[in-house]
Amino acid sequence: MVIQILRFVSPHPWGSRTAEGFRKSAGLDRIVTSLFDNVSDDTSKERSAFSAGSHVLWTPVYVRPDGLLKHAKPVSGTDGWTEGWLASRSPPYRDGNGPSGLEIDITSLILDKKPPVDPVEILYDNRFVLSFKLHAVPDEVFERLRTSSSGHRLVVTSTVKYFLPRLVFRLSSGDGVEAISMPGPSLGVGSVAAVSGGYDHSSGAASWASWRLVRAFE
Repeated sequence: MVIQILRFVSPHPWGSRTAEGFRKSAGLDRIVTSLFDNVSDDTSKERSAFSAGSHVLWTPVYVRPDGLLKHAKPVSGTDGWTEGWLASRSPPYRDGNGPSGLEIDITSLILDKKPPVDPVEILYDNRFVLSFKLHAVPDEVFERLRTSSSGHRLVVTSTVKYFLPRLVFRLSSGDGVEAISMPGPSLGVGSVAAVSGGYDHSSGAASWASWRLVRAFE
């Protein structure tokens, strides 16, 4: 079960040994011990977030029967809160002050007048497929990117938590000037959104761009 979770969450290529923690006993044993040997009782140890391979972060949470999650221990246990763990992608490595591997400049893609296919699809972080319907990109977006004096670039980056894909305009200075909501599937993570504050389904979403998860939990 632990190997399946690592493979599902890890940003490493699907089915690779890296995504499965190289199946090293030391790492797998640490995960199993942390998840199952520290049960909710008066003698349980203080839980803390940890990583044991595959670039997967295990974070202690509290879970209610209806699926709601909290990081802080609930004041009252009358709602049936129990201890649980949330497995998520670990923060990406950064090289100095440069962008992480989760930032992709798609300006030239959007401005390409003769794309090989439409929509254009890109594999992102080995976990998502991004789809861009270039024929449906608003004229406003084209104009902002064509105006060289503006210094605008359109990039795919990620949300702060859980590293879900999103679009943002950047100036030549690298500052984000405007985020564009890129709709994706619900993934059944409405309760996770309440924890992260990083899941956006605003009415201003770009209808020409979307993403979907390409992982199977099996």
